[in-house]
Amino acid sequence: MGGPLEQLHWLPIRKRITFKLCLLLLNYLKGLAPQYITELLQPYTPIRNLWSSTNNTLVVPMIRTTTYGNRRISYAAPQAWNNLPADLRNTSILVDSFKSKLKTQRCINVEIIIIILLIIIIIMIIIIIIIIIIIIIIIIIIIIIIIIIITLNYKSPVPQKSSTID
Repeated sequence: MGGPLEQLHWLPIRKRITFKLCLLLLNYLKGLAPQYITELLQPYTPIRNLWSSTNNTLVVPMIRTTTYGNRRISYAAPQAWNNLPADLRNTSILVDSFKSKLKTQRCINVEIIIIILLIIIIIMIIIIIIIIIIIIIIIIIIIIIIIIIITLNYKSPVPQKSSTID
């Protein structure tokens, strides 16, 4: 089972902020956002007719300071919106459908990362086991070689013929 946030179907704080920003932008693109939001945001309209003109992206303004500039809604909101998949940026989507797809899309990414990490851990464990087996085999071979060397070098006492004259 997952943590308490997953059990309650809640998003972590950063993802919740992104979720709220994207929901606000969906309302903006549908013409339902407050006036002060519409003054801060601007849809991307290329000069020429490009394939990207139908992507429902927003203009990300230049920022002067990285400390607080990237936290402004006029910067953070278009950045979050433009990072969404194209099917989620579709303005004809219903709000409830958008919410569930956005939450699912975010959760799927986390689950995929966890699965990939587990696979990497399993592969590393298998590699470690193989290395341990190889080391044990090498130690056994060394012991056998040492035993062979010792047995070849060991001279059994040969009874010497006595040179006694009778």
